[in-house]
Amino acid sequence: MIKNVIKLFNKILLYARLYGVSGLIFLTKRAFFKNQVISFRHSSLRYPVYIRNNSSDMAVFGMIFNDRGYQCDVDFEPKVIVDCGANIGLAAVYFKNRFPNAKVIAVEPEKENFELMVKNLEQYPDVHCLRSGVWGKDANLVVEDIGNGNWGWVVREVDAPGANTIPAVSIGKIMEMYNLTGIDILKIDIEGSEVDVFSRNYEQWLPAVKIIMIELHDRIIQGAAKSFFETLVKYNFILAHRGECHIIYMK
Repeated sequence: MIKNVIKLFNKILLYARLYGVSGLIFLTKRAFFKNQVISFRHSSLRYPVYIRNNSSDMAVFGMIFNDRGYQCDVDFEPKVIVDCGANIGLAAVYFKNRFPNAKVIAVEPEKENFELMVKNLEQYPDVHCLRSGVWGKDANLVVEDIGNGNWGWVVREVDAPGANTIPAVSIGKIMEMYNLTGIDILKIDIEGSEVDVFSRNYEQWLPAVKIIMIELHDRIIQGAAKSFFETLVKYNFILAHRGECHIIYMK
């Protein structure tokens, strides 16, 4: 009981310090609107964000906005940001507020996540939402729940399209679709699909990327980290970390 009180008190102090009155209003909504979509409004963001209370969305929010999980050193103004595994769009919101002139392409396979992502990003200019699974080639994918919550959906390749399939999209295909000559920031959080993405056709797009921000998922698919680093060592790069995120500065 005492531990829970201390934990709650520390959370109140954290949100008050980071966000002032807006943070306290947000925590109040969390307490009174269980299992509902709640909004967070703060002067640091151009528009409010919408989050499913008492879900993994809250952990994503904390990682991005409280812990600054996608903060990195950038000595130039990014023009193109691609968010693979965008979930409900909070990372894209962060990037668009930090780099308001950048084109942002957000890719998410799961239907409910995608719909909330569209809501979170619809007011921002030059943001493009794509419901698809990032893969190494054209393919048909099904989205599966393996019990990891709203942030842990995985995709699996199947032979033929059907009522429950979605199209796969490679990063090279994304560049082709949006007429991109390069990607300044490529964020990848795709729950193990990095095995396929970095096992084939990466020569088409990897040399055009300046910064990769990636979370690896060996706990879901064995060999995810190996696949990524075996490909990466073919190129010159600088490696940094922020929480669970590997930040790669391509040289």
